[in-house]
Amino acid sequence: MKVSIACTDFRPFHRNTLRGFATVKLPDLRLTIRDIAVHQHTSGSRWAQLPAKPMIDNAGVAKRTAEGRVRSLIRVRGPRGARYLLDRGGSRRARF
Repeated sequence: MKVSIACTDFRPFHRNTLRGFATVKLPDLRLTIRDIAVHQHTSGSRWAQLPAKPMIDNAGVAKRTAEGRVRSLIRVRGPRGARYLLDRGGSRRARF
């Protein structure tokens, strides 16, 4: 299945490898992803990083997976403005 992607906004921000932040729409899936970090290394390699925030427990400490990695949430906008949180450390999805 092919999915079309459109970059609808880009805000330049230069710091180390970071070149800016993009907003991307996937019209076929009716999703919008904002604040995607766009990076470029001095070697020329480029990559994009999905926006994520660490999951924090009641004590203010970052939650971790069984492997010790920090669990984080990725925010995505769906159809009719519905917002989703995708758990990067597991397979759960919550709509809010």
